[in-house]
Order: sequence, then C-alpha cells, then structure tokens
Amino acid sequence: MKGVITELTAILTNIFNNILISDSIPKRGNLEFVSKYTYLGQLISPKNLIAKEINTRIANGWKKFWSLEEIMKSQDLGMSLKRKTFNICVLPCVIYACETWALNKSFRDKLSKRQRTTERTRVGSKDRVRVKNVDMRMKTKLTDILLRIDQQNCPVRSWTGHMKRDKQGK
Repeated sequence: MKGVITELTAILTNIFNNILISDSIPKRGNLEFVSKYTYLGQLISPKNLIAKEINTRIANGWKKFWSLEEIMKSQDLGMSLKRKTFNICVLPCVIYACETWALNKSFRDKLSKRQRTTERTRVGSKDRVRVKNVDMRMKTKLTDILLRIDQQNCPVRSWTGHMKRDKQGK
C-alpha cells in the first residue's frame, strides 16, 4: 500500500467511552475517534446536526454570492445574466446534498428567507421601500429554492417507495 497516508485515521463512532477496537480495524498509524467530521463538504455525524449543516450551507451560499458581488449588484447587467449566475453558481452551494435533509417548517422558512434577502440585494431594494415578496419574485424570476430542493428529493423518495413495495427484498 505505497502512497497511502496511514498516519492518522478518523473513526466516527456513536459509542461514548467504552470503545472496543476489534481486529477488523487496521492498527497501522494513529486512530482518532471523533463525534463528527466533514466529508466532501457535508457534515457526517451519528447525531442529527441538520441545523448546523443548513447554517453552513447558507453561509457558503452567502460567501459565493458576495464573491460575485460585481455581477449581482451591477446596474449595467441584465436580470437574466444575474439569474443565470445565481442558478449556476450560488444555488448549488446552498442545496448541495439536500437529498439527505429532513426539512421542517423552520428550516424551509430559513432557506426561503435567505433567498428573498439575496433577491432584494440583487435588485437593490432598500428597507425604506416596501416591496412584496411576490412582486420581487416576478421581477427576478429566480428558481425557488424550496421547489428545487423538492425536485431533487423526488427521485430519492420514489426510489425509497419503490424499495418498500418491492416483494423480492433487494
């Protein structure tokens, strides 16, 4: 196994202090037991840390949005270019791995509020001028984040239902 780094291996476990290392775990290098870790940008943990995951996703979306500030806040560029930039660059940062999320009402509200805030920032709407959310959406014509999440979750749900109904027990 040349070229493989075996100095430090993190093992995720939900057993607290009475951990028994079996013979099946390789004993090369140091083993570190952790309660959570980030793998490919997603938080992995035996505990349900969906709130932390969604907050991280929202923060990543804001970082991407502000890195594209010249495009998003430009008065010279059209709304269609801003919309394409948002849908291609910002939205995937927020909804990455959303298939694993179990969204309740508060998380759905948080995500839609975040999208409305970016819409208002793109249009340049001031707090003093009250514009309804529906009017703002008609102006920006953005893909609704909750609709996109539901569309991405639909194949997962149909596959799960298919497996539940399968009589062969795959």
